[in-house]
Amino acid sequence: MGYNSRLDEVQAGFLSLKLTKLDEINNHKRKLAKIYLENLKDDFIKPVVEENYYDVYHIFNL
Repeated sequence: MGYNSRLDEVQAGFLSLKLTKLDEINNHKRKLAKIYLENLKDDFIKPVVEENYYDVYHIFNL
């Protein structure tokens, strides 16, 4: 069974607008993740932060 996963015009319009703010959205997520990483107690297993990479924290798993 296949799926028709093409965007309709409305979805494409929303995505087009959102993509113009992608850097702003990702920077906001990184700021929130930094707050979480700095303030969560060591009881939690936190995501590993690699030096040569950056994460956009689509999902912040604990």
